Amino acid sequence: MSAFDIRSPSVSDDGLGIVLHPGPYKRLVYHVLGFPLGILSFLGVVIGVSLGLTLSVLFVGIAILAGTVVLLRVFAIVEARLAATFLDETIQSPRKLDTSPSEPISHVRNACTDEQTWRACAFALVRLPVGVIQFTVVVTLTALSLALVTAPLHYDGVQLFQFGPWWHLGSLSEALLAVPVGVLLWAFSLHVFDLLGTAMERFTRTLLTPVE
Repeated sequence: MSAFDIRSPSVSDDGLGIVLHPGPYKRLVYHVLGFPLGILSFLGVVIGVSLGLTLSVLFVGIAILAGTVVLLRVFAIVEARLAATFLDETIQSPRKLDTSPSEPISHVRNACTDEQTWRACAFALVRLPVGVIQFTVVVTLTALSLALVTAPLHYDGVQLFQFGPWWHLGSLSEALLAVPVGVLLWAFSLHVFDLLGTAMERFTRTLLTPVE
């Protein structure tokens, strides 16, 4: 399989049958979690590194940097476990440093020479924009699919659907027509969630798998 092939062979050829497959729904949850996790990891790194470097002339700054290193590895472990739970993929957690956070100076020195620290840092910083993309795709497609499928329940008097000059749901017959369109859109959305999950798995594996 090519490294650029992000198709998931388990469900990518199921067509409408994908709506009965649990995998894409687990990926949906994973994508929704991507946004808050992205915020936490981004703020943790930016605040930790900024405060640590600013106060580095004091011992407390070194302690903050050591704590930030620990936080980075915690985030990496959490991401690996989320991939195992929601993407059904095993990603090896980062190896432990030779020093303990109770020895902040040595811990920070070892972390700065460990490639895995910088890769975890890069992942934490990129996690926010990636999480925004995941969340936006999931919320947009899910909301639109749900609105179309339930159109007969709320079309009357609600200016909810106005697809330019082409389609406006102003009657029960048009609302009923929207239902199968919504089902098709939902099936398409699940394929998108599945492919996006496979891309995220490879992205996570590339940055977080320890280098031998």
